[in-house]
Amino acid sequence: MKKAVALMLCLILVVYCTGAVSPTGVDTSVPANATYNKLGEGTARTASSDPDAVPTYADYAQRAEDAARPTTALVIPAAENYTVDGETEAQVETLDGTVALVTGDSGRVTWTFTVEETGFYDLFFRYRAVKGKGATIERALYLDGALPFSEARDLVFNRVYEDEGEKIFSKRGNEYRRPQKECFLWQTVRAVSNATFNDEGISLYLTAGTHTLSLEGVAEPMALAEIRFEQAPTALPYKEQLAQWKAAGYTPYDGGMISVQGEDALYKSTNTLYAVENRTSCLTEPFDLKLTQLNCIGGTNWKYKHQWIEWEITVPESGLYQIALRTLQDFVSGGNAYRRLTIDGELPFAEAESLTVKYSMDWQMLALGGEKNPYLFYLEEGRHVLRLTVVLGDMYSLLEQANTCVTELNRLYRDVLMITGTVPDTYRDYDLDEKIPHLMDTLDRNIDTLTRVRKGLEALSDAGGEQTVYVNQLLVQLESFVDRPNTIATRLSKLSENLNSLASWIVSASEVGMLIDKIIVCAPDAELPPAKEGFFRALWEGIRAFIISFIHDYYAVESFVDIDGKSAGEVTLWMAGTTGRDQANIIKNLSDFYFTDKTGIRLNIKLVDMDALLRAVASDSGPDVALFQGQSQAVNYGIRGAAYDLNQFPDVEEVKARFAESALTPLQYGGKLYALPEQQNFMMMFYRTDVLKELGVTPPNTWTEFYRLIPQLSEKHYSIGLPTPATVQSGSSASGINDMFSALLLQNKATVYNENGSRCVLDMLEGIEAFVQWSEFYTKYDLPISYSDINRFRTGEMPIIITSYGFYNTLSVAAPEIQGLWTLAPIPGTPLADGTIDRSVASNVSCAMLFKNAKDVNDAWEFLKWWTSTETQIQYGQEIEALQGRSARWATANLEAMKALPWSSSIAEQIQAQWEWVQGIPEVPGGYYTGRSVDNAIKSVINMGESPRESLLDAVIQINNELRVKREEFDLE
Repeated sequence: MKKAVALMLCLILVVYCTGAVSPTGVDTSVPANATYNKLGEGTARTASSDPDAVPTYADYAQRAEDAARPTTALVIPAAENYTVDGETEAQVETLDGTVALVTGDSGRVTWTFTVEETGFYDLFFRYRAVKGKGATIERALYLDGALPFSEARDLVFNRVYEDEGEKIFSKRGNEYRRPQKECFLWQTVRAVSNATFNDEGISLYLTAGTHTLSLEGVAEPMALAEIRFEQAPTALPYKEQLAQWKAAGYTPYDGGMISVQGEDALYKSTNTLYAVENRTSCLTEPFDLKLTQLNCIGGTNWKYKHQWIEWEITVPESGLYQIALRTLQDFVSGGNAYRRLTIDGELPFAEAESLTVKYSMDWQMLALGGEKNPYLFYLEEGRHVLRLTVVLGDMYSLLEQANTCVTELNRLYRDVLMITGTVPDTYRDYDLDEKIPHLMDTLDRNIDTLTRVRKGLEALSDAGGEQTVYVNQLLVQLESFVDRPNTIATRLSKLSENLNSLASWIVSASEVGMLIDKIIVCAPDAELPPAKEGFFRALWEGIRAFIISFIHDYYAVESFVDIDGKSAGEVTLWMAGTTGRDQANIIKNLSDFYFTDKTGIRLNIKLVDMDALLRAVASDSGPDVALFQGQSQAVNYGIRGAAYDLNQFPDVEEVKARFAESALTPLQYGGKLYALPEQQNFMMMFYRTDVLKELGVTPPNTWTEFYRLIPQLSEKHYSIGLPTPATVQSGSSASGINDMFSALLLQNKATVYNENGSRCVLDMLEGIEAFVQWSEFYTKYDLPISYSDINRFRTGEMPIIITSYGFYNTLSVAAPEIQGLWTLAPIPGTPLADGTIDRSVASNVSCAMLFKNAKDVNDAWEFLKWWTSTETQIQYGQEIEALQGRSARWATANLEAMKALPWSSSIAEQIQAQWEWVQGIPEVPGGYYTGRSVDNAIKSVINMGESPRESLLDAVIQINNELRVKREEFDLE
């Protein structure tokens, strides 16, 4: 007996030590018949093992770098010999005397052409923007029916803007940003892609014979005159060009200094490039300690590839000139900004392709070419146009290599993840170098690449350590992986962190802004003005600024035009101080020009702490209107008699027609409407197209498919992200029910409250089933409770995330390295008897309230009607995005305005498809207890293992007790 027990113990010990069973009791073994993973059908997958993979442009260009460069040009007239697919919009028009093909924002147009000589051709387009939503024009390019390289999915065509009208000053003399007016001008440009680091533009390898070229609409309509295949002109090196100028008899200019203020730009490529204020130096022109003066251009909005600004300058005589910039480049510590300079559309010499502006905390007077031996530029007498374009310069190759490492290592990370899982067994040797045959080669290759990147960065930057810190972190870790491959599994999470850090650094290093105060054109030997003031001048100005700060209100939101003679009334509007002055200034600007001018009603905006709103309204000293309020606030104020019932206005039905019924539902109670919706957000499904393709799966269309997909992904240690049930809520913010639970409720045909809102009915069978279904996502299927959505989505370990569609804005800005590798779609749904799929989701809205003690409710109503109108919502959405970029895209609740905002056609189609299934959940007195109690119930199920049914029933009892108390308090029983 003792021998049998001893033998059994030895057997258990052997099994334990060999890792067949983890110390936690969870079976983490790899099946005996698995050699790597099921994706590769038993074989290892490498970065290049997919024969159908589309190469990157860098690989594509490298393969053709030894190809001939034919000197003959091939021109394809866009309005001739074209074909269209399906319902593609395309028509021939004559615009400004040019015959062009005008295409819509979707569909594919194809041209057939014949090439006489095999070779590598640069690709040019002659195009003009046409009226659209104001977004950048985007097209996908196909050669002979296929993508020649991955970046061909995202060719971009810039628009042209200028400042509209004269400069705008308030009555006190403060200057405010002018609207940006689009100019519909013809442009001939070399094709560029937003998805590549290449500065030069796109080239195509064409063999002799017949080919097809197709352009597919991604975003915005455009007019195309011609497509050209030819060699881009090459500029001579500076020394050779200067020698030619001198040989031609051109002499240095010796006259006075000519300058143009940066803010007085002629044209710009985007409407975000407007004049801005900088107070860091009193030498910046114009400058005033008390008044707002827009004295610069650029900054953080002038950092994206291919953006450009043009200035017009007139020189008195022909000759050789020096060009200098007074600039501030303190946006990326240790990083360099690079700009291409063209004069009248041409490169003056090769070095102008990439001019370097080094990082400095102080203003610089930058003589192009260097202070000791500045470049000389030949300018003929008269008018010239100088253009500065954002390029990556010397960083191009380094960033491209680093990005390739991120992509390849993320793929390797997912390979390892499929074997080890996200929580590897620390006592097990996974033999990763055997199960992933390409593991060591991939690590060695990326170590070599990152070593080259580090050396390149150190050579470029005076502060190499600041620019190389994330490269060094990853490099050290990869080297340790090679030395100790048995530790890779236990340090996998750190690899993910380092990859995310490097990806974020690539974004910041490729987006370096700079401010331009003025451009100076002068004699080669002229003494340039100082870049910064002396010590005593700076000290004196600092003292003055400190004193003035006590007597001057820098936060006042003033009128932009003189409206004294027009004003017949006034509406006081409160906005949260945390909302920002940008929003307040835009609303004030729009109201002065479009609301006050039409109605004669002045708008008085105040930025305040909204915690004071309730007390102010109760004491009859509050505003007439408040914007950007949470959806629960409307009913909270309404049942207390503080919010005005908008249903009393005779034209309210006309106004309500602007919105979906789902947006109005939480803002009304007892037949009264207490606010109008401004924004409306709802859930959608985001997924990584590349990762799902690797896994051989498709995004789920129904919950049945969703459940089937969970084990498929879990088997390979991938996961799906749902809205976290672990939020901590308190006070009025606790009224919202979890978005995922709400969707399941609505698809189960359940409701939260009975018809009059007096009782919570989540204890009905449908509500209990929805709660059980929700809880099983975490207890049965082990989906993560909390996670970093951006990090897990960009690495691909969470290839599907269901969250608010505002996540689109975050991804567009924060994760450009996966651009084109993800999309969004409506959430999975429940099949109905008629064959349709119920994709119901709840929404969250922000709202605008009119208070009952308003000085003039009719004037305030006029403002609310104007503010929520289609035209105003479109204008506000365009202005806030122009000011703050794509991350600030306005999720308007106005149905017509939503269609006019600059979404791409495919994304807009998906959003509209989900919007059709959006439903609103009513707000009721005491409803704040509903979200709080449901949250507590789900936490008790997940964390303490309690019964979902019993937890929900207990929560409903608590909710109904609170609802009864509130109804008694407000005499609603």
